Amino acid sequence: EIARACWGVDLMLQYVTANAAEHSVPTPSDIDSLVDVDAAWDDLTRALRAADPASAPHIASHVDNVLAGTPTQRVDWALRTLIAGIRATPTLLTH
Repeated sequence: EIARACWGVDLMLQYVTANAAEHSVPTPSDIDSLVDVDAAWDDLTRALRAADPASAPHIASHVDNVLAGTPTQRVDWALRTLIAGIRATPTLLTH
């Protein structure tokens, strides 16, 4: 269906644009250009690994899965997931 394909393309473009913006390399004019990306990742990893099982049981028990995968693997999975969902979900315009 044309509507589903059009809405699907829109959704995938939103995803890849947001992903590109999130992972773009800061320029010197960016306010947080001095952020050490490796240090930020290490801080995030430490915080997730320190999750309290009482208040965040799912994160505490599945932290390795939360952190798993390369960026390429994760983007590939996300796009395949979007495509599968687009195929399976009719638009509001579908009768």
